[in-house]
Amino acid sequence: MAARKISHTHMKITRAIFVLCLFQSVANLCVAEDEIVIQALLESSKAMDTDQSVLTSWKEDTDPCEWTGITCKDGSHVTHIVLEGLQLNGTLDSKALCQVKTLRVLSLRDNGIRGVLSPDISNCMNIVRIYLRNNQLSGSIPNELSGMKRLQLLDLSNNYFTGRLPAFNCSNFILINVSGNFISGNLSAMQPCIIEHMISPPPS
Repeated sequence: MAARKISHTHMKITRAIFVLCLFQSVANLCVAEDEIVIQALLESSKAMDTDQSVLTSWKEDTDPCEWTGITCKDGSHVTHIVLEGLQLNGTLDSKALCQVKTLRVLSLRDNGIRGVLSPDISNCMNIVRIYLRNNQLSGSIPNELSGMKRLQLLDLSNNYFTGRLPAFNCSNFILINVSGNFISGNLSAMQPCIIEHMISPPPS
């Protein structure tokens, strides 16, 4: 009888230890994920803000939810990055940025972001809206954008994009704006999701 009691007590202790270890593992995983998000955001800020004079609140060992232009959900999940009209003159590091898996809205309009829009932007699988209007982006619009199933609004207007427009599925989109670029192709087939397209060159 005593042996049974000892065995039962031992089982309880073992279960308790298992539960504690499970919680600890989850906590460690969350900390690791938070660290990945912070490092990804810092990496992207170095690319966008080349002289580090604008995004001064983006610092390691601080809460990203308190950083300029960032909105969080549930206290920790970064969902919006809105950095509009801040004279950012660097590049868009899509590879780093898309490590923020909870990102839903990216708005960098009215800046001086230059360079190409990398196909890595398609790794932002949960993003719903992208606003890159009025920047200095160039090169082709990556075909990978057309495969982003959650993306509903894409504003690339008033940049320096060239080449053909990817074959977007309009059933997924509310709006695609590529006006003020050097885009070619059969844009009429993309109506009504494209309400504006390039006819005249972008502003100087």
